[in-house]
Amino acid sequence: MVHQKNRTITTPDPTTIEFQTIFRKIMSSVFAEGRRFIFVVDNLDRLPEAQAVELWATIRSFFLGADQRLNLPTVILPIDEKAVERMYAVNHPDDATARGLAQSFMDKTFDLKFHVSRPVLSDWNKYLEAQMDALFGQILEPNWSHQLQVILDRWLLSDGRETELTPRFINTLLNSIGTLWLQWHGSTIRFVSIAHYAVHRDAISSDILAEISKENLWLTKEDPDWQRSLAALHYGVEPDRAEQVLLERPLMEAIQSGSEADFAKGAAVPGFTTVFQRILDRVGNGDPVFSATNAIRLYNALELPADAASKDAWQRMRTLYSNHFNSQEFTRPDVEALEILIARCPIDELDHFLETAAKRMSAIQDKAFLKAGGVASFVEACRIIMSTAIDQGKTELTLTMQGDPRFYLQALTLASEDQALLARLRSSANPEIIVESLATMVDDSSIDPTADTCVHLLKLTGLELPWNKLIESASAKLTSGVETGTAISANCLGYLFDSSDLSHNSVLELANNANLQNRLHEAFNFNNDPAMASLAALLLVSQKPELLTTPDGSTWDTALERREGVAEQIGRRMADFGAKGTLDAYINVATDHPKLTPLIKAIASSRFRDGKLELPTPADAARNFGDYTSYLSDDLRGQFASEVGNSPDFWTELANLDLDGNEQTYLALLDQACTHRVQAAKATREKLKLVGADRWGAAISSGGEPYGLALALAKADSTADLDGNLFDALGQSIPALCSIGETAHIERWFKLNAALKADLSKILLLRVRDQLTANATGTDLVPLLSAQGNVLLREGEFGDRADDAARSIILPLLGSTGLSFLYDHSAAFIPVLAGCKPGSRDAIGTQLGAKWKAAETQEEKDRFDLLRRTWELPEFAAQANDGADGG
Repeated sequence: MVHQKNRTITTPDPTTIEFQTIFRKIMSSVFAEGRRFIFVVDNLDRLPEAQAVELWATIRSFFLGADQRLNLPTVILPIDEKAVERMYAVNHPDDATARGLAQSFMDKTFDLKFHVSRPVLSDWNKYLEAQMDALFGQILEPNWSHQLQVILDRWLLSDGRETELTPRFINTLLNSIGTLWLQWHGSTIRFVSIAHYAVHRDAISSDILAEISKENLWLTKEDPDWQRSLAALHYGVEPDRAEQVLLERPLMEAIQSGSEADFAKGAAVPGFTTVFQRILDRVGNGDPVFSATNAIRLYNALELPADAASKDAWQRMRTLYSNHFNSQEFTRPDVEALEILIARCPIDELDHFLETAAKRMSAIQDKAFLKAGGVASFVEACRIIMSTAIDQGKTELTLTMQGDPRFYLQALTLASEDQALLARLRSSANPEIIVESLATMVDDSSIDPTADTCVHLLKLTGLELPWNKLIESASAKLTSGVETGTAISANCLGYLFDSSDLSHNSVLELANNANLQNRLHEAFNFNNDPAMASLAALLLVSQKPELLTTPDGSTWDTALERREGVAEQIGRRMADFGAKGTLDAYINVATDHPKLTPLIKAIASSRFRDGKLELPTPADAARNFGDYTSYLSDDLRGQFASEVGNSPDFWTELANLDLDGNEQTYLALLDQACTHRVQAAKATREKLKLVGADRWGAAISSGGEPYGLALALAKADSTADLDGNLFDALGQSIPALCSIGETAHIERWFKLNAALKADLSKILLLRVRDQLTANATGTDLVPLLSAQGNVLLREGEFGDRADDAARSIILPLLGSTGLSFLYDHSAAFIPVLAGCKPGSRDAIGTQLGAKWKAAETQEEKDRFDLLRRTWELPEFAAQANDGADGG
């Protein structure tokens, strides 16, 4: 046997088809001849759009169909075309699509369409007046209808609005106005403002600030307080509180969000000053959560004039900034706000504000420093406070950083370039805790590799700290031989070397036990230049330079070639470690340990370039100038001379010294890099005037000093114009000059001659000419004639001794290797040929003709012929014969 169970489910509401069947039975039973049913479906557009479309589809199925046996009723649907468009716009946001579907619906659904014309302007005005009279009766004032008509007319014309003033619309609007009038007719709000509010309610609800900020001259004439009235209607408060309610909320929202645009919009509304001051007063009494920082920045952006109201606002905001703040957060905007308040603070109130601002900074909790940029913002704010305080002559301020000392150490690093701030920045942490943090950093430099920098900065703060634990950690690190963290440990000990007995003794013990030397060699082999520099500096400051060796036994000049910049690093570390940065100290080390000379010279030069080398006294600089400059690179001589030359005592001491042995001092002072070249030239000239003729003669012969010094003087000062003993020495050496013929000797003579006064130089050149033309010297004349740019040939006036010059100079040059010189300078000898007697000219012509005849190439013949024509000599005899034969 099989048991089967069936379930039938029936819907309590009939289906459309069932309803249509029942409806048509009813229509059939009531139908009679001469009877016609008309159904009006009204207010369909009052339903939600989607529901309206669905309902109309259902209604159509009731009444419409193809059954010819029935006389179906006539269905009338009063509806606004715009309402149909809105129905379809629910699922079709595009306006064109919705409009097309609405038109299709109208065309396909209705057999006939009757369009009701829009009411004529005069018609709705009359209707409005009638309805106004019906609504207000005896209390209706004469101008109310006109005011509402103006408001409606302007509203219709604004933004191309297409709203139709139907009776329903007018009635609905008047109902709204009437309701508002019942609520507010006992207040100071005028009818025109109520009407304006009712018409513009949607726009006002959307953005009341924008609406009441619009210029409306007509409305202002009708109701000067219309803005306050609209605010009262919008917020439902009495008009005397409307401004406050109107502005307070948007201003508070703008302040909380930091929106400059929204705050500026609120500031443009009448009553802003009063409302903003009320906000500041309430916040000052601890009312709402409030961002003083944002308020300061936003108010400053308004750039309001400095009137009494703004001064009062700034005073209140200074108080709020100091007293009403979140101690758990401090960011860049807080720094900007502080900077603004200082700039806006009256000078007579600035000291007090700086004190309260410093207290605020000292109250910030370390939670604020956990956030990105928190420490940096704190340091920047402290820097602003401190620099302003110093400008005010207020130097007693201190700033304390709360909480974990790691944040304090980070702050010191950020403030490293500001000595004034370092001296006044403190930590709330116990000093032992600070040192323990540093020791932990040394033990494991991967935690934070700035322990040495922090030690250096802590020393600059002037704080007295118990360094023992840190020193023990650094010493243990250098003893163990662990390469990582060597530089950090060495630097920590170095920074404390001159201030801590424990550090001093630990360094000496590490040096004596060869720990420092071993670590130095390790750093050298690992190419760890920072560690190498720090360890080398420790050995030098601990006066253990003998341990400063290279692991491979190479010299320091070789080692420095392979490690560019390490000497500079050593020098800087020595200065950091408190080493006496005098040039004398470096020289003493090199003197006692000659092998270190290249390293010491490099260190001293780098320190001098950095401006960190203490110069000798003016007297020492003058007496030992050469020794000092020998420990500086050559390019620094002029700079060293410039710096020591800044002292008048240096020149006084130098003037008292003999020139002998001090020539290098004057040479350096005449260097182009020296800024005292004019003064040096004067001093050098005075010293050279004292040089005897014998010494000048020796300088001409050998090139020894003061030859180089005289040339340097001439280069530094073209008007040096030496005379006296140098003139005599040059004159006495003329015979040797014309007979020896040594090129170097000739160059020295002519260069020194050029250093003389012009008239004296000319005299000596004429003497040389006379010496050469008196008799043939048998020496090579070309070096003499070409020396110093052919000065002798140009200035010797050989035309005055034409025949002697022809005999002693031209003829010897024709008979030697001087032919090229004659050819290149043939024009210079024209005065000689022009002044010669016929016999001399014939002798030159005869010898030149013989050279022409003996020439093996046409090029050589042409050169001799060019000389002949330049000197206007007759044709060579051989040339004439060749011409006759050819004829």
